[in-house]
Amino acid sequence: MPASNYTSSNASFLSFKKNGNIISLISKICITLLIISAAGALDAIKEGGARAQGIIVYDYNGPLKYINHLLIILSLIGTLILAKKSIKKETLLSPPSILLAFILIALPFSLANAIDLKESTIRVTTLIIASIISLLIYVKSHSARNGLHYIHNVFIAINLSSVIMIFLIPSYGISYGDSGYWQGVFNHKNQLGAFSSISACISIALFKFHPKISIANLALAIFLAIGSQSYSSIGTIALVISLFFISSHLKFISNLVYTFRVQVLLVSLTLSFTIIYLSISGVTYNVFGKDTSFTERNLIWQYSLAKSMDSLFFGHGISSFLASNQKNSSELFNAVGQELLSAHNGFITSFYELGLIGFTFFICWLFFIIKSLPSKEASTLPIIFYFISFVIFNTFESKGIGFNLNFVVLMYFSLFFTSKTATNDR
Repeated sequence: MPASNYTSSNASFLSFKKNGNIISLISKICITLLIISAAGALDAIKEGGARAQGIIVYDYNGPLKYINHLLIILSLIGTLILAKKSIKKETLLSPPSILLAFILIALPFSLANAIDLKESTIRVTTLIIASIISLLIYVKSHSARNGLHYIHNVFIAINLSSVIMIFLIPSYGISYGDSGYWQGVFNHKNQLGAFSSISACISIALFKFHPKISIANLALAIFLAIGSQSYSSIGTIALVISLFFISSHLKFISNLVYTFRVQVLLVSLTLSFTIIYLSISGVTYNVFGKDTSFTERNLIWQYSLAKSMDSLFFGHGISSFLASNQKNSSELFNAVGQELLSAHNGFITSFYELGLIGFTFFICWLFFIIKSLPSKEASTLPIIFYFISFVIFNTFESKGIGFNLNFVVLMYFSLFFTSKTATNDR
């Protein structure tokens, strides 16, 4: 080979490696900001400390509010990167990715019905788009295993930060008043519980590759969930661990779960919707001291479904439930007797905000993601369990379509694990 050609080839290789390192760095910054922002992991700091559960805190105008702006700016830079880098057709043209695109298309239609809440709807829509771009950059620059491992490390850091807040700075980490619920770096016990349940699922997904650190973080997630006293999260974690333990020791169970994964999701959704129906219909029974009103959630669900009928097909706009109730809190208070941060049901919230059309896309999207999961990837089974936990958690809390960590994780699976190249360690 001539010396000039060798020099040229070597320069090209160094340039490729340098650009790859830059893309990897940008993608890690984006994914870190995305997890922190979508999880609300700085909310306790923004609000100047813990508060009593149920008290709504409004605008924050400090420097931390610009984290979302930074995420959007980096996603715009990422758009330029993606314009020059090819994304595998299997990733972009897979059924889950196409359905995700339809969900995004439904957002502008819901915006038309947002009335005086357009600012909130536009903000959340922009953040969801920025999230997708950030995830695409991440998909491009990391293998499935290494990508999930870095995300796991971010979760560990946030869990440890919550422990520090709870035990060293309790005025931030523990809600004041008679409750004494742990909230860690978040502004509500349910936020800590939701984060802990996702953290547990990711630890289980990486158990085969990093057993020691996975067990350590799983124990930490269980510890924080118990301290938060979020029964939804505790129950979710207990179920996922039980399913994983059984399937790990009984091979035929794991094969059955994978083979009938679509049916498993269908049964989970059917049970969730049945719980909603029985609760709002007034059917009463007690389980472990909890009745089927689920701490008066039945009133909230009934009110939210009735309001959904006002804009049945296109909804009221993404993120409109919270914004609407902050503007018209008296109407909701008269209906259910309390101020609310959410409808306490992710499916009802999605139906309220995106209407029947957007909600239908959302449910179809869930089925296509789980159907497209690769069979030979070690983390596939825990991901199926994550879907079960997602359904359970969203039966009692609102973490469906929106700028929240549960939905971000679903988008990650949609864009990453549905690709035919996802199982390769690049």
